[in-house]
Amino acid sequence: MTRKLAIPLLVLLAFSFVVGAANAVYVKSIPYNAFNKLSPITFYQVDKNYTTSWQVKIVNNLVYNVTTPNANAFALVRLQPSTASDSPYVELSFNKGGTLLVTYSYDGTSNIQAATGTWYAGKPVVVTLDSNGYLDVNVYDNNDKLVEVLKDFTYGNLTLQYVGAHGGQYTATAGYVQVEVSSGPAGDVAPIINMWIPVIVSFAMLAVVLGFIEKVSK
Repeated sequence: MTRKLAIPLLVLLAFSFVVGAANAVYVKSIPYNAFNKLSPITFYQVDKNYTTSWQVKIVNNLVYNVTTPNANAFALVRLQPSTASDSPYVELSFNKGGTLLVTYSYDGTSNIQAATGTWYAGKPVVVTLDSNGYLDVNVYDNNDKLVEVLKDFTYGNLTLQYVGAHGGQYTATAGYVQVEVSSGPAGDVAPIINMWIPVIVSFAMLAVVLGFIEKVSK
């Protein structure tokens, strides 16, 4: 391989590594028994600190207890930076009857409802917090149509390091909830791409110049 080809290739490989790292995904399947108690919360630490912006896809595959009244059968998925009792959080409540509640807290004590909607078994609920602190929640219905539950809610910054699971007594008898955490939607990679484009172009031009010099020197 000639030097003029090796240089831009190495840069492109480095660029691919950076973009790939920005799109890293953490996946966790939480078993049904984690949702059969209100406290203590079962926490799962994700693979890294998700800061600035992040996206979480939650798919509820629980089999709810048929003998438990709807009001007492709910699965809670909490997104927060630490396991401390005063930690801020965003929480999703998957009620047995199909109601989805979006709540949040800034101090770990006051639980404030931000929106209500409907969740669908086996379909993703997508929670996104962008770099400006705006919180969005969307769900896919049984026709795979995206339904808006919460849009541009001003929450503020929230580092995501833990996913918590708890719920009502005897909520589910089987199944699991799958949680997928990533570093934000694809659009958040654009600043990284824009930052690297001038570098790639510069090295490409350098390769052309080196190739010209190589030809002249022969």
